[in-house]
Amino acid sequence: MTSPTSLGISREIITRFMKLLGENSQSASDYFSNNATIDWNLTRVTGKIKIFDFLKEIPLFTHKLIEFDCQSVPDIPSLTIVTSE
Repeated sequence: MTSPTSLGISREIITRFMKLLGENSQSASDYFSNNATIDWNLTRVTGKIKIFDFLKEIPLFTHKLIEFDCQSVPDIPSLTIVTSE
């Protein structure tokens, strides 16, 4: 079962981050730490500066969320979020 904390983090990412990413992708890099890693459509990017550069190449978009699910990853501070459009 997913913890309430994980659900809260997921909701924050989905409602705020995805909206910001669609409207101003460069500002979305503020959500990441200096050593963060993202996996985006089989592309792995590590480091806040590289994430910033990567995100500015993503075309602006709108995101209509229908549902989401999140799973805590045991023993490591990681969270997997899957959204459906």
